[in-house]
Amino acid sequence: MDPSATLLLLERVLPDRPEVEAAPGYTRDLTMLVVSPGGRERTQAEFQKLVESAGFEFTGVKRSGGPLDIVEARKS
Repeated sequence: MDPSATLLLLERVLPDRPEVEAAPGYTRDLTMLVVSPGGRERTQAEFQKLVESAGFEFTGVKRSGGPLDIVEARKS
């Protein structure tokens, strides 16, 4: 990956605190746990920790207005 490249992940980002509006995300989270051991939906803080553990600098989440958000990171 070129040092100036940006990593974009299209993911459902759960809110830090449970919200009724995020119910589909929690349902999908349970499905992922059953289908794929260790698979789960994540909050912004969890995505930040994940990308930083992979050697990236977390630069934020952009809401798309749809079911998926854009998690953005750069190579650090």
